[in-house]
Amino acid sequence: MLVLYNADFNDLPEIEDSLVQLDCSEEDIDAIAKVLQKRDIGFTYSNSDYKMSIVCISESTSAEEFVNTAAHEAKHVQSHMCEYYGIPEDSEEAAYIIGHIVSEMYKMVSKVIKHYVRYLG
Repeated sequence: MLVLYNADFNDLPEIEDSLVQLDCSEEDIDAIAKVLQKRDIGFTYSNSDYKMSIVCISESTSAEEFVNTAAHEAKHVQSHMCEYYGIPEDSEEAAYIIGHIVSEMYKMVSKVIKHYVRYLG
């Protein structure tokens, strides 16, 4: 899983290179480019053939919005994994998967939250 935090349109060349390596369509890349022009939003692109997901979280207007988007995108990764492996999403195994994803994202998420706390106050 590749996660890019506080991504914006300027990051598109790097993101596009990663997406092309996962056989992402031009149509999807165009849609993703539009997402990167907004705040408080993200996207997840997964390719089960490569067993890889790319997650981008755009710039956020607050710590709360950042956490909301990070959790939302983590859930997409979990859903893609459950679908691939045939795991029911309401199972204990699925709960462990989302826990692992969030744990992997924790260090950067906590740094971004600290930035907002310092910035606000």
